[in-house]
Amino acid sequence: NLDALAETADRVFVGTCIDIKDIKKDKLAKVHVVKYTFKISEGIKGVAGKTEISFKQWKATTREAGYTIGEKYVLFLYPNSRLGLTSPVGFLQGQFNINTDSISHREFVINKLANKGLYKNLKGQSADEHHHIHPGEGTSEATLIERDEFVKNIRAIVKSQEGKKWK
Repeated sequence: NLDALAETADRVFVGTCIDIKDIKKDKLAKVHVVKYTFKISEGIKGVAGKTEISFKQWKATTREAGYTIGEKYVLFLYPNSRLGLTSPVGFLQGQFNINTDSISHREFVINKLANKGLYKNLKGQSADEHHHIHPGEGTSEATLIERDEFVKNIRAIVKSQEGKKWK
């Protein structure tokens, strides 16, 4: 769920992919990697003061979870491994594409698992209190979540988790 994604992530942000570099043999990791660079539009966790972030991901994991230059995402990234690599938390669960509705021009987020289980068993509030659902809930269509509400929910979760660390 969203609590677990936020707690496990080292870095959470909203950003646009601005560069992709294919590195056949990374100096540290000694494997084929892809280096992604994002322009951060909203830092949520672990990226305070940064306007850009770059990270490397093992090439084999990018087939299903790659990015596209110019596209916007909300990402929950694991801490870098000792080899300097990372990936989205829960693989496909921590990578959210941001799509704009062509009629309303509102932005929605969706991961490759159609946002399943994100609001299940959240601590403290019901799913209805946490987000606004785009029509399609309970059908075969994916559940789209409004971007602004999603980011607001993540910020609240991160803040509550930080408060628990100090108690």
